[in-house]
Amino acid sequence: MLSASNPGNSHSTPTAGYVSIYGVVGLANPRVLSGTKTIVFDAQLYLGPGDDDQPRFLLGSLRYFNAKNLVFSESPQLYSIYSTFACKTPSAELSPSESFTNDEYCFVGDIQTIIPLGPPGPRFLAQDIDTLRTSLGQTESDCDDDMYAAPEIPTFEIDARQTPIVILAGVATNIQSDAGTFSLEIEQYISCMKSNIVKTSTTASVSSKAVQTTSFSCFIPDSPRYRNGKPMPRGKRYVIVFGFLTDLIASAQKRKLGLIDSFEVEVNNVVFCGQFLPPASNSSQSGSSKTPLKSANGTSKSLFSYNSPKTPITPTPSQGPRPLKRARMDDSESNSDSSKENVFS
Repeated sequence: MLSASNPGNSHSTPTAGYVSIYGVVGLANPRVLSGTKTIVFDAQLYLGPGDDDQPRFLLGSLRYFNAKNLVFSESPQLYSIYSTFACKTPSAELSPSESFTNDEYCFVGDIQTIIPLGPPGPRFLAQDIDTLRTSLGQTESDCDDDMYAAPEIPTFEIDARQTPIVILAGVATNIQSDAGTFSLEIEQYISCMKSNIVKTSTTASVSSKAVQTTSFSCFIPDSPRYRNGKPMPRGKRYVIVFGFLTDLIASAQKRKLGLIDSFEVEVNNVVFCGQFLPPASNSSQSGSSKTPLKSANGTSKSLFSYNSPKTPITPTPSQGPRPLKRARMDDSESNSDSSKENVFS
């Protein structure tokens, strides 16, 4: 695992990417945002055993757009979810429940899919009622129809102590091949983040979606599966990482505020997706009037100009020969289409 002093945690330039988690989580205290169908949950993620085998976990705030009008319990329930994921910042609009304060949350996200699993604890396997009576040696005269709970009935339990799977898509930096570590700093949109108000030079202010930057410190554990070396990415290359969320890295002071430096991820698989090309600077895009026309495939050649006149300079065969003189009535006729919109102008 990584430490707070590990050079793999040093920050680099964040790039647009995607972060999501999948697994069994505990959700409680659903509350509906006023005037919307969005529900805010208190969410708890299991990270593994800690000191004295006490479980380590993270508490966060997740939102879900309740398009199907699902009904959720106020008490803690287990769910299988797929959700976007990011660290909390002071600017996040958390809408905390009565049970917690803003400082107790450390992550945010938007649930994409949700499957209810019920409350923690054992549950009975569903059985056909006649088969159940036979297995218990009961008849209809022995007991009422609703008296069939007995130790002989098999039970099962969903284990909530499962570390969630995290999926990262971004640019790998801070490669430490000897230690088997690298970092990703990923920007993505999270709905609870406040929008940035940008003042334009022309008219009123424009609201833009706020993105959240989250750092991940990834490590590839020693394993017999890596006989030919660990699958380390190269610097400034796009990767997709599949792994397990195992810890967070932050100072004691930041932990008290629910703020972090980085999430720690145990890597299970890496997919290499190509080299990162930095976006062009604003200066290179200035003076667009002097830049030649380029098509979407990057070439500068074009069949025609979108600012060309409607009547070709050289007539096509279907037009016939060019008249030497045009009568005045032609001008009036040509104006009959002046109200039509030119989609290429």
